[in-house]
Amino acid sequence: MNGTATEYSNTESYETSSRLGVHPSQAEAGGHFAGDLESISLTRQLVAEFIGSFFLVFTGIITAYLLFTDYLGGALAQGMVVVVMMSLFGGISGAQLNPVVTLALVIGGRLSLLRAICIIPAQVIAGVLAALVLAGVLGKSEIVYAAGDGPSPIEMATPKIPERLVNGAPSPNTPRVNVAKALLVESLLAFVWAMAVCGFVCRRGITTTGAAIAVGCAVSAILLVGGVITGAGLNPARVFGPALISGYWQNHLVYWIGPIIGAAMAGLIGCRFLFREEEE
Repeated sequence: MNGTATEYSNTESYETSSRLGVHPSQAEAGGHFAGDLESISLTRQLVAEFIGSFFLVFTGIITAYLLFTDYLGGALAQGMVVVVMMSLFGGISGAQLNPVVTLALVIGGRLSLLRAICIIPAQVIAGVLAALVLAGVLGKSEIVYAAGDGPSPIEMATPKIPERLVNGAPSPNTPRVNVAKALLVESLLAFVWAMAVCGFVCRRGITTTGAAIAVGCAVSAILLVGGVITGAGLNPARVFGPALISGYWQNHLVYWIGPIIGAAMAGLIGCRFLFREEEE
């Protein structure tokens, strides 16, 4: 009798886990698997992505402005936001938080094009709203410049290729790298971000908590590395929002084309090759 009850309980647990897109072994351990993004309500995913993208861009803008050249502080702050948002929303949307990560999941066959067409605008609009809120909070020029009007806080926080240092001081109008090199760096670093999320979505052995820490650390690392070379856009939602509000569009396409290329490669290599056996 007890054996029959136990068997029924296990069967019911398996069926429930399957409906939720959670692997049975993870359900027993209290983990959550984001492998079946198509089975979750699109409305819930849109709300999760909007909230997560808003606070990631909000943190990125305010740290880029207030901490300025402190790339470590900005990278750690944004990495911690990713950890929190993935812990909250990883089991709902995979906590993509970045249009090119969404693209990687589409190319990897883990997310339908229709869902991506809905999710990406939510991420971008969240970025614009974050920039708009901070433009109101910080004003036109929160810092007073002795030599007249300087750039607005939002313009200062818009990713841009840093100037080359000459004798320890920035040299005006001499970018550290050219556009081609910036595209290469942006694509390589976006590859890492997208690959980390693909690993979470494709692999059944990773819980939301473990993925949150891994992806958050990856984001912090690539922002720290990329910040000193390209300004570390890596996320079109992070770049487009402040660019639209401030009107600063210099080298803007670098922060779309580079990350798109890197994320597309991550979707192909990660979801369709490296992690393919996980679903079999």
